[in-house]
Amino acid sequence: MKIAQINRILWLFFGIGILVIIVGFLNGPLLPYTDPTPELIKIYNTQVKKSDFIMKCGCIIAIISLFSILIKRIIRKMTK
Repeated sequence: MKIAQINRILWLFFGIGILVIIVGFLNGPLLPYTDPTPELIKIYNTQVKKSDFIMKCGCIIAIISLFSILIKRIIRKMTK
C-alpha cells in the first residue's frame, strides 16, 4: 500500500469514530423522565448504558486512528 492510501484509511477511521460518537449521543436518552416509575427508570438506565457503550467504542476508534497517524508521522520524520 502506498502512504497516501494508508493516510486516507486512517483519516477515514477517525471520521467513522467521530460519527459513532455522534450516533451514540443521539441514540441515548436526552432528558431523564420526570417522576419516573421503576419501569421507566429501568428503561432509562438501559438506554444510558447502551449509549455509553456506543460512545466508548467511537472514542476508542478515533483515539487509535489518531495515534496511528501520529506514529506514522513520527516514523516518516525519523527516516528522512
